[in-house]
Amino acid sequence: MISKQFNYAEMFLTLGCNLGCSYCINDVDGVKRDREELSAKKWAKAINRFDWKIPLTLGGGEPTMHKEFYKLLNLIKPEVNLELLTNLTFDPTEFIMKTKPKRFTKGHGAYKSIRASYHPEKHNPISLVNNAQILQDNGFKVGIFGINHPASMKPNIEMAEWARDKGVYFFIKDFLGEIKGHKFGYLKYPDAVGKKEGENVLCRTKNITVGPDGEVYKCHRDLYHAENSIGNIQDTNFSFKYRFRQCGDYGKCNPCDVKARTNRFLEMGDSNVEITK
Repeated sequence: MISKQFNYAEMFLTLGCNLGCSYCINDVDGVKRDREELSAKKWAKAINRFDWKIPLTLGGGEPTMHKEFYKLLNLIKPEVNLELLTNLTFDPTEFIMKTKPKRFTKGHGAYKSIRASYHPEKHNPISLVNNAQILQDNGFKVGIFGINHPASMKPNIEMAEWARDKGVYFFIKDFLGEIKGHKFGYLKYPDAVGKKEGENVLCRTKNITVGPDGEVYKCHRDLYHAENSIGNIQDTNFSFKYRFRQCGDYGKCNPCDVKARTNRFLEMGDSNVEITK
């Protein structure tokens, strides 16, 4: 059984993406994208071993780029509540034909079970909203989110108006990064990012983070660098333990882990990790 202390679980089916945005939140200081990817059968066998008490998010990269994405949806046992984190560039008609709304959770109010990211550099906003509306009209719970990058402020406002007119939920998440010496975003641990040398700390995460090859990581920094795996989800002896672990990379953290954030109930003040020195 998965401990109730875990707040979020994401299976990164692939780290490949078909967009390649300049401000990719996955690629703060480099990401190793070329990974072995588990087959749908191996993913499902590993996932189905556990009693998931929280929704299970399929993410990436772009998760629908996994070559057996729809097969995986059908192999995961029905009692597992799935959610999808996507750029919504897939064909919504194919999606509707190959899966059903009941395959995904109903979400938690504004926190939709299918969450689509909006990237002004790459997306046609009208097409994105139309794709979301098609899914929504067919019973799926869909929301679009934008990143509050300085270059995206005007597009985000325009997207908010367009989505509202079409009855599609849109919300904005903080941009985390530095532009021309100015830092953006709110970090619970401000000294956890931007350093060249790491510091030894104890860290405990509320997130379950599993890479494309089934390797389990304590944080996004380790996931994207393919370092410090704590086990593999395919190992029948592996279990998810909510506990403090040694880390020598404090100061080189991924901002997503140490930011002051909203949890899956959209409550502010949460953080993915708890750190003690």
